[in-house]
Amino acid sequence: MRVIGCVAALGEEGVSTFAANLAFALAADGQRSVLVDWNAACPWLTEALAPHQRTGLQDLASGEASLAEAAWVDPATGLRFIGQSRGPASRRVPPGAAAARAVLARLREGHDIVVLDLPPGLLEINA
Repeated sequence: MRVIGCVAALGEEGVSTFAANLAFALAADGQRSVLVDWNAACPWLTEALAPHQRTGLQDLASGEASLAEAAWVDPATGLRFIGQSRGPASRRVPPGAAAARAVLARLREGHDIVVLDLPPGLLEINA
């Protein structure tokens, strides 16, 4: 298993916390791990782990930033974290299919495990 996608049906179910804990535990165990905040609508992990990081997933996907520029590295575990790019709201959209495949292929090359914090799988329906 190389890529683990963490997703819930609805938001606010603790998936981001689970994804972060899983990624940190794998890194602490010696796995070359990367955690990606793929949730553009609610980038909680970006705010929690790298609030001052300006470059992120969208910059990496568009080729505007290198992996080293887009990632924050935890000094204690070596976990690499890629958050959402900062900037105009129009920039904070998930990469398209081709760009997503390219980013994932690149991340798999340099890491044992890629953990994705994905957006909710279902839209909330207001009755």
